[in-house]
Amino acid sequence: MRNRWFVQLGVALFFSAGSLLIFAAHLHSEEERVLARVGEMVITDRDLDGVMARSIASGNKKVFTVEDKKRLLDSYVNTLLIAQEARKEKMDEKPEIRRGLKKNYVDLITQEYLQKHIRPFVQVTNQEVDAMIKGNPDLVPREVLSLREIVVPSEQEALEIHEELKKGKDFSETAKAKSISSTKKQGGMIPQVSRGQLPPVLEEVAFNLNVREFSKPFKTDAGYCILFLAEKKVRTPEEIKRYTDIIKGKLKQILTTRKSADLVAKKVDEVRKDYKTEIYFDRIQ
Repeated sequence: MRNRWFVQLGVALFFSAGSLLIFAAHLHSEEERVLARVGEMVITDRDLDGVMARSIASGNKKVFTVEDKKRLLDSYVNTLLIAQEARKEKMDEKPEIRRGLKKNYVDLITQEYLQKHIRPFVQVTNQEVDAMIKGNPDLVPREVLSLREIVVPSEQEALEIHEELKKGKDFSETAKAKSISSTKKQGGMIPQVSRGQLPPVLEEVAFNLNVREFSKPFKTDAGYCILFLAEKKVRTPEEIKRYTDIIKGKLKQILTTRKSADLVAKKVDEVRKDYKTEIYFDRIQ
């Protein structure tokens, strides 16, 4: 899953106007560690650091583990493979391409290649989007719950608290005093949720509560939990239509990215054998 995520991230970066993959990968100093070679091009540790810095600045990712760096390096190698294929078709000789070569050679030529060989073959139909919504009805929230929770380590403590609540003790104050959840400072308040956003064990309880009702204690991974339904909002038909349109737009983007990733991955597999490619994962620190 994580490998596929990096491929999709690479494709998303290719298709964005402010791509992070802007390098002069064939230029490097002796002080830089060579992390990969693709034909005549070289990727150094400085190049990889630049990618990560721009990714952080764009809000895509904050922290990179060694495994993340390896996947990002592999994604960059795939980018250079596509760039090599574009050069083979002499796309770098186009006047508009040559004007920008000094600044962002790899980015421009890769964009040009994808524009010609990938984008025309990426099509997402309304029927595909509708099928995703039909198969995942919870994508469009029809009910929104405002919940509070109390989580304690033992079943005995949860039962005692439950008895206190039945006698009229304030739920919010009890959560502040006894809950071990991170929500205790907010009186156990959980951000508004709809179906599909909670773990199954919590969702089953939450969506069977009446407004102003609290549940019996039940076991979760975090401990023993008591839920309180503070408010339930049912979306109007107009709101559902508005949310459906928003979700459709996002689903279309997701499907486009997935299909693009599949086509790019297939092309990379095809052209990899045409270029001597060396990746030095063991040099990443």
